[in-house]
Amino acid sequence: MKTHDNFKPLILAHELKLEIGEGGCDPSPQAQNVYVAYYSSDEARLIRDLSCCPAIIIGSAGPNVRVSGAVFADQLVVQNLGDSISVVPLRTLCLKELDNYYTNLIRLMAVRGRRAGEVGVMPGRPARSSSTGVTRTLQPALLIGPHFQRYDDEQGKTVTLTYKRRLATEYPMKAVFVAEAKTDTETRDVVVKFTPVYGKAAHELLASASPPQAPKLHFCDAVESVGMWVVVMDYVEGKAVAGVLQDPARVASLQNAVKTLHANGFVFGDLRNPNVLEVGDGVMLIDSDFDWCGKEGTARYPSDILLEEGVWHAGVQRGGLLKYEHDWYQFRALTAG
Repeated sequence: MKTHDNFKPLILAHELKLEIGEGGCDPSPQAQNVYVAYYSSDEARLIRDLSCCPAIIIGSAGPNVRVSGAVFADQLVVQNLGDSISVVPLRTLCLKELDNYYTNLIRLMAVRGRRAGEVGVMPGRPARSSSTGVTRTLQPALLIGPHFQRYDDEQGKTVTLTYKRRLATEYPMKAVFVAEAKTDTETRDVVVKFTPVYGKAAHELLASASPPQAPKLHFCDAVESVGMWVVVMDYVEGKAVAGVLQDPARVASLQNAVKTLHANGFVFGDLRNPNVLEVGDGVMLIDSDFDWCGKEGTARYPSDILLEEGVWHAGVQRGGLLKYEHDWYQFRALTAG
């Protein structure tokens, strides 16, 4: 299939290596780079405006094969369609295991014989192809939202979520969304976050303060079908602290939040500018890193924390314990105290 501009959509990108480690590169990311380069070209602009450009990505290293699916939505989305599999079975497999093995292998390889999907035109604004004069319809940026779309609130009412946009587009690895939460009686905007762990007790503690120093929680639980914690909270209008926090009332508000956490045994762990929101005359600690927040002497920093010099207390280590003095170090840096 070709467009009116004679551009042929990419259905499948396959990168082949003779063995694992050849060339010092993983073939799967290389195949992804081929996909990105193809659809980032000027020639692909029309098809990119009309479609989310679905394609199959295959990386092969020796007998090992990994198949992924890729689309351009509000950002590039690539997801494995299964585990890496070897086309050469182990000699130790019994007959039943071999039968299951070849069944899975056939299903995997059958992907190569299928189309990744027809390029569909979605409703949006009209546009004209420069080379053919044919009017097309450009789609708005497509948001592929999570499958978690409803929950029951504290009153037992069913809440339906409609995802509107990502909250932190500069951090595509973070699954944080703005959504519309609707019951039979009201509609409100909420923030929905998906995270492996979450400091629910600490968040509830600050949300119940007067005035509140964290957004109100509506749902916060580990959801089996998601495999992560799902956190739903109020969407709060405010401004992230830029530079040093100088207003005395807001400095006192932040100090009170830290004292409240410490009085109950909690360490926030990441008291940097993006996580402190100016709201009214005070501040709120927002959701970004309540997943770090935990009890002193028990909670630990992530093993992949980026330890920039001057940003963190000298005692902060990858996988190390959170301590009260770490919060006060960042408090002083944030308030020039």
